[in-house]
Amino acid sequence: MTCKICGHAGHHQTYRVREMMFGYREWFSYFECSHCGCLQIAEIPADLSEYYPADYYSFTQLPGAKNYNPAQKLMKKLRDRYAVRGRGLLGKRLYRRFPNENLLSLSGIENLRKDARILDVGCGAGVLLWDLRNLGFVNTMGVDPFLEKDLEFANGLRIIKQLFFDVGGTWDLIMIHHVQEHLEDPLGTLQHTAR
Repeated sequence: MTCKICGHAGHHQTYRVREMMFGYREWFSYFECSHCGCLQIAEIPADLSEYYPADYYSFTQLPGAKNYNPAQKLMKKLRDRYAVRGRGLLGKRLYRRFPNENLLSLSGIENLRKDARILDVGCGAGVLLWDLRNLGFVNTMGVDPFLEKDLEFANGLRIIKQLFFDVGGTWDLIMIHHVQEHLEDPLGTLQHTAR
Protein backbone atom coordinates (compact mmCIF):
# COMPACT_ATOMS: atom_id res chain seq x y z
CA MET A 1 0.00 0.00 0.00
CA THR A 2 1.19 3.46 -0.87
CA CYS A 3 0.26 6.49 1.18
CA LYS A 4 -1.94 8.89 -0.79
CA ILE A 5 -0.41 11.85 1.06
CA CYS A 6 3.36 11.35 1.25
CA GLY A 7 3.81 8.51 -1.28
CA HIS A 8 5.56 6.22 1.20
CA ALA A 9 5.26 2.56 0.24
CA GLY A 10 6.07 0.10 2.94
CA HIS A 11 4.72 -1.73 5.91
CA HIS A 12 1.85 0.19 7.46
CA GLN A 13 -0.41 -0.61 10.39
CA THR A 14 -3.70 -1.91 8.96
CA TYR A 15 -7.23 -1.93 10.38
CA ARG A 16 -10.45 -3.64 9.27
CA VAL A 17 -13.57 -1.68 10.07
CA ARG A 18 -17.22 -2.45 9.45
CA GLU A 19 -19.55 0.20 8.03
CA MET A 20 -22.30 0.89 10.56
CA MET A 21 -23.84 4.25 9.62
CA PHE A 22 -26.20 2.87 6.96
CA GLY A 23 -26.30 -0.71 8.19
CA TYR A 24 -24.57 -2.22 5.14
CA ARG A 25 -22.12 -3.84 7.57
CA GLU A 26 -19.51 -4.36 4.86
CA TRP A 27 -15.84 -4.48 5.79
CA PHE A 28 -13.31 -1.85 4.76
CA SER A 29 -9.54 -1.84 5.18
CA TYR A 30 -7.71 1.23 6.43
CA PHE A 31 -4.03 1.81 7.02
CA GLU A 32 -1.96 4.25 9.00
CA CYS A 33 1.09 5.42 7.08
CA SER A 34 4.25 4.45 8.94
CA HIS A 35 5.97 7.58 7.61
CA CYS A 36 3.50 10.49 7.97
CA GLY A 37 0.85 8.92 10.22
CA CYS A 38 -2.09 9.63 7.89
CA LEU A 39 -5.01 7.24 8.44
CA GLN A 40 -6.69 6.43 5.12
CA ILE A 41 -8.94 3.90 3.47
CA ALA A 42 -6.95 1.35 1.50
CA GLU A 43 -9.37 1.20 -1.43
CA ILE A 44 -12.15 3.66 -2.05
CA PRO A 45 -15.33 2.05 -3.43
CA ALA A 46 -15.86 2.62 -7.15
CA ASP A 47 -19.31 4.16 -6.58
CA LEU A 48 -19.45 6.40 -3.52
CA SER A 49 -22.97 7.63 -4.27
CA GLU A 50 -24.59 4.78 -2.31
CA TYR A 51 -22.88 6.14 0.81
CA TYR A 52 -24.37 9.60 0.23
CA PRO A 53 -28.11 8.94 -0.24
CA ALA A 54 -30.69 11.75 -0.38
CA ASP A 55 -31.31 11.39 3.37
CA TYR A 56 -27.60 11.76 4.26
CA TYR A 57 -27.40 14.04 7.30
CA SER A 58 -25.62 16.94 5.60
CA PHE A 59 -28.23 17.03 2.82
CA THR A 60 -31.24 17.03 5.13
CA GLN A 61 -30.16 19.92 7.38
CA LEU A 62 -31.51 22.65 5.14
CA PRO A 63 -30.24 26.13 5.95
CA GLY A 64 -32.87 28.51 7.20
CA ALA A 65 -35.27 25.69 8.07
CA LYS A 66 -35.61 26.92 11.65
CA ASN A 67 -37.75 29.97 12.22
CA TYR A 68 -36.02 32.23 14.71
CA ASN A 69 -37.71 35.20 16.34
CA PRO A 70 -35.89 38.56 16.04
CA ALA A 71 -34.17 38.22 19.46
CA GLN A 72 -32.94 34.71 18.60
CA LYS A 73 -31.66 35.92 15.22
CA LEU A 74 -29.72 38.72 16.90
CA MET A 75 -28.20 36.36 19.50
CA LYS A 76 -27.28 33.85 16.78
CA LYS A 77 -25.63 36.63 14.76
CA LEU A 78 -23.65 37.89 17.76
CA ARG A 79 -22.54 34.35 18.59
CA ASP A 80 -21.54 33.61 15.00
CA ARG A 81 -19.74 36.93 14.61
CA TYR A 82 -17.71 36.04 17.69
CA ALA A 83 -16.93 32.59 16.24
CA VAL A 84 -15.50 34.15 13.06
CA ARG A 85 -14.03 37.44 14.33
CA GLY A 86 -13.31 36.66 17.99
CA ARG A 87 -14.94 39.93 19.06
CA GLY A 88 -17.84 40.83 21.31
CA LEU A 89 -18.37 40.02 24.96
CA LEU A 90 -22.01 38.97 24.56
CA GLY A 91 -21.13 36.91 21.49
CA LYS A 92 -18.37 35.20 23.48
CA ARG A 93 -20.79 34.30 26.27
CA LEU A 94 -23.36 33.03 23.80
CA TYR A 95 -20.70 31.03 21.98
CA ARG A 96 -19.56 29.37 25.21
CA ARG A 97 -23.13 28.32 25.96
CA PHE A 98 -24.28 27.51 22.38
CA PRO A 99 -21.18 27.00 20.20
CA ASN A 100 -21.23 27.00 16.41
CA GLU A 101 -18.08 24.96 15.95
CA ASN A 102 -18.31 25.01 12.15
CA LEU A 103 -17.66 28.75 12.11
CA LEU A 104 -14.86 28.51 14.65
CA SER A 105 -12.63 27.06 11.93
CA LEU A 106 -12.56 30.55 10.38
CA SER A 107 -11.48 32.31 13.56
CA GLY A 108 -7.76 32.15 12.75
CA ILE A 109 -8.12 33.87 9.38
CA GLU A 110 -7.12 37.48 9.82
CA ASN A 111 -8.69 40.20 7.70
CA LEU A 112 -11.34 37.95 6.18
CA ARG A 113 -13.33 40.56 4.27
CA LYS A 114 -17.08 40.34 3.77
CA ASP A 115 -16.54 40.52 0.00
CA ALA A 116 -14.07 37.59 0.05
CA ARG A 117 -14.85 34.91 -2.52
CA ILE A 118 -15.55 31.79 -0.43
CA LEU A 119 -16.02 28.27 -1.80
CA ASP A 120 -17.09 25.35 0.40
CA VAL A 121 -16.25 21.95 -1.12
CA GLY A 122 -18.46 19.01 -0.11
CA CYS A 123 -20.78 21.38 1.72
CA GLY A 124 -23.94 19.27 1.73
CA ALA A 125 -26.94 21.60 1.85
CA GLY A 126 -24.72 24.56 2.78
CA VAL A 127 -25.43 25.23 6.48
CA LEU A 128 -22.00 26.77 7.09
CA LEU A 129 -22.28 29.02 4.04
CA TRP A 130 -25.78 30.04 5.10
CA ASP A 131 -24.39 31.23 8.42
CA LEU A 132 -21.67 33.19 6.61
CA ARG A 133 -24.25 34.81 4.33
CA ASN A 134 -26.21 35.89 7.40
CA LEU A 135 -23.03 37.51 8.75
CA GLY A 136 -22.76 39.58 5.57
CA PHE A 137 -20.37 37.49 3.45
CA VAL A 138 -21.78 38.01 -0.03
CA ASN A 139 -19.56 35.97 -2.40
CA THR A 140 -20.17 32.45 -1.18
CA MET A 141 -20.76 29.26 -3.14
CA GLY A 142 -20.78 25.57 -2.34
CA VAL A 143 -20.22 22.44 -4.40
CA ASP A 144 -21.16 18.87 -3.61
CA PRO A 145 -21.27 16.11 -6.24
CA PHE A 146 -23.71 13.98 -4.24
CA LEU A 147 -26.58 16.46 -4.07
CA GLU A 148 -29.73 15.49 -5.94
CA LYS A 149 -29.81 18.91 -7.66
CA ASP A 150 -28.47 22.47 -7.44
CA LEU A 151 -29.82 24.53 -4.53
CA GLU A 152 -30.52 28.25 -4.53
CA PHE A 153 -31.69 30.15 -1.47
CA ALA A 154 -33.49 33.47 -1.04
CA ASN A 155 -30.41 35.05 0.58
CA GLY A 156 -28.39 34.46 -2.63
CA LEU A 157 -26.56 31.33 -1.51
CA ARG A 158 -25.95 28.83 -4.33
CA ILE A 159 -24.96 25.21 -3.88
CA ILE A 160 -23.99 23.44 -7.10
CA LYS A 161 -24.12 19.70 -7.79
CA GLN A 162 -20.60 19.51 -9.17
CA LEU A 163 -17.17 18.01 -8.67
CA PHE A 164 -14.57 20.33 -7.18
CA PHE A 165 -12.23 19.68 -10.13
CA ASP A 166 -14.88 21.17 -12.44
CA VAL A 167 -15.13 24.45 -10.51
CA GLY A 168 -13.59 27.42 -12.22
CA GLY A 169 -12.67 30.89 -11.06
CA THR A 170 -10.46 32.14 -8.29
CA TRP A 171 -11.29 32.09 -4.60
CA ASP A 172 -9.95 33.91 -1.56
CA LEU A 173 -10.91 31.03 0.72
CA ILE A 174 -11.61 27.40 -0.13
CA MET A 175 -13.01 25.31 2.71
CA ILE A 176 -12.81 21.52 2.68
CA HIS A 177 -14.42 20.40 5.95
CA HIS A 178 -14.65 16.66 6.60
CA VAL A 179 -14.02 15.88 2.94
CA GLN A 180 -10.32 15.05 2.50
CA GLU A 181 -10.73 11.68 4.16
CA HIS A 182 -13.38 10.74 1.57
CA LEU A 183 -11.28 11.52 -1.50
CA GLU A 184 -9.41 9.13 -3.74
CA ASP A 185 -6.72 11.71 -4.48
CA PRO A 186 -6.40 14.00 -1.44
CA LEU A 187 -3.00 15.34 -2.51
CA GLY A 188 -4.30 16.14 -6.01
CA THR A 189 -7.24 17.93 -4.42
CA LEU A 190 -4.90 20.09 -2.34
CA GLN A 191 -2.81 20.85 -5.44
CA HIS A 192 -5.98 21.82 -7.34
CA THR A 193 -6.95 24.04 -4.40
CA ALA A 194 -3.60 25.82 -4.56
CA ARG A 195 -3.99 26.42 -8.31
